[in-house]
Amino acid sequence: TELPTTAFVGEWEWVISSGGFDGGTLTPDSVGYTRFLSVDQASAKMFIQDSLVRSYPYEIDEILVGTNNAPDTLVVSIPALLWRKASIIADTFRVQEACSDCYGHMYKRR
Repeated sequence: TELPTTAFVGEWEWVISSGGFDGGTLTPDSVGYTRFLSVDQASAKMFIQDSLVRSYPYEIDEILVGTNNAPDTLVVSIPALLWRKASIIADTFRVQEACSDCYGHMYKRR
């Protein structure tokens, strides 16, 4: 079955970020804080250490129907974060920032 457009709704715990010119890796342990997204039908709210940092509008760009080797994917854009083609596959949310020296981020559903 195809993912519903509400697949992004819920809470997403940050797991890891990696990238940049130096190929660095950031995790909650390495930076000393946690962050998560709380998503409703209209916005994604970013929390750091359980404190609201900012709320961002988002758009559902498309739903890609999977095949035997690729699951259904919901493609999300959050322009204010430079997140252009984020994807949700099962309980994992991945996003790559839209620049050559930026980071990719992975979140897991809470």
